[in-house]
Amino acid sequence: MIKRAGLLAGLLAVFFGGEATALSRRIFVERDKPATAGAYYTIRRDCYTKAAQVAVVEAPKHGSLTFKEGDWTITPGIGVVDRCLGRTARAFVGTYVPAKGFTGPDTYRLRATYASDALDYDVEVVVREPRATKDPAAGGWTAPR
Repeated sequence: MIKRAGLLAGLLAVFFGGEATALSRRIFVERDKPATAGAYYTIRRDCYTKAAQVAVVEAPKHGSLTFKEGDWTITPGIGVVDRCLGRTARAFVGTYVPAKGFTGPDTYRLRATYASDALDYDVEVVVREPRATKDPAAGGWTAPR
């Protein structure tokens, strides 16, 4: 599973001529394994958080994408003050699941609506073969399955 990478942009809005500009994101996923696809929330300077509303604008073609409101540990990101790091936020947390056996690129687009702005995200997913892992109990490396 991908390491938590906070896709925090609750306080950032990029506009050009009144139209929202999409931000680009990239996530890496192992074949046949679900991965966290980001957490979307608004955060204030006093560390108050509120989950953003998330809508899938264009679904992935080689996998599925779901969002569920839940708890998220605040990590460094846009608009985060140090005293908020490590606290729990209410967020819409995404999960991407690649189609069985699929490897290669996939993309999707979503729109997150924060307290006062909406922001689009173009997300590139790189689905790759599982990597070998070091397994001291087996005396070396364990090949992916």
